[in-house]
Amino acid sequence: MAASATSLLPEGRDSWSACSVGTLRQLRAASSVDAPFFREHLVAVYAKALDGESLDVDDAAIARAQAALRSLVVVTGVKDEQALEAMCRCLTSPYLAGSACMALSRIASKPGAAASVASATAVCSAHASAAVRCSAVKVWEEVAKCGEVEAVQSIARALDPMLAVTHRDSPHPQEDRDASVRRAAVTAMAELTSESQSRHLDTAIIGVAKLLEHDEPSVRDSAVAALTSIGVTAERAVVDAVAERMEHPREDVRLTARRALELIFPQGHEAAVRAAAARLAHQDAVIRCCALEALLVIADQGQSSAAMAALSALEDSDPEVQALAMQLIQKVSGPRARR
Repeated sequence: MAASATSLLPEGRDSWSACSVGTLRQLRAASSVDAPFFREHLVAVYAKALDGESLDVDDAAIARAQAALRSLVVVTGVKDEQALEAMCRCLTSPYLAGSACMALSRIASKPGAAASVASATAVCSAHASAAVRCSAVKVWEEVAKCGEVEAVQSIARALDPMLAVTHRDSPHPQEDRDASVRRAAVTAMAELTSESQSRHLDTAIIGVAKLLEHDEPSVRDSAVAALTSIGVTAERAVVDAVAERMEHPREDVRLTARRALELIFPQGHEAAVRAAAARLAHQDAVIRCCALEALLVIADQGQSSAAMAALSALEDSDPEVQALAMQLIQKVSGPRARR
């Protein structure tokens, strides 16, 4: 008859927590009952083993920690905070970051576990190391593929240095100057653009588009790159978000938005053309000029929507608007260009 866990080692919880992994496995093999009991203690022992290793000592320590990570994946439940926290700490080790990313991603794929992984890794967004934040972005990408919207939002926030950690040696102490994190976030966005992973991208568009207004040109460029990826499967939302920034009071933001329309969408893209043309009704002539300058690049020959916008702008009271409208008419007149 199978023995129970408490009869095998009756001294109490402390004695179980003091057991090695090998001892726990032997005791588990001797009992066909109390599976949840053993799983709980295995999680505690594996997590303790991870925290106890000195990972800069030798390859054997690293191997033991990697083995503990693999074992944790098997025994960790949906909401095992101790295990998730131990894995997140492994993201700070250059020796274990890759293994920890894979372990967290595998746990996130378990039914109901994605939200717990997203919450546990959120603390990494404020870590002092850019490498750790990049690792976190990779985990969020995999968690987002499991349908967790919080992970998509975390990736979007990773594009914004204002939401990252404060660096003491930075001339702008509220900004993270390391572009590697933003590049990782852009790459993650690109991986989420397939139809099967696009259901949460609208959530990210608002946050990413807001970065088109950032003071730093490099951040605005990162936002454009991310929106280029998102626009593959959520083009209408991206068009609207970008075109809205063409009305921004700052010239550099308007230029970024105009350039984004030119880069993200192909020439003649009807939604982009109509969004730019809608800005011709703005009360500020500077905005109307910006819209026409965008249309001069994105409109195609023979495109009726662009031609109608140009004809309307010919009646504008501003001479510069009229001049740009004439240039647009000259461009779009004639047959549609072959692409």
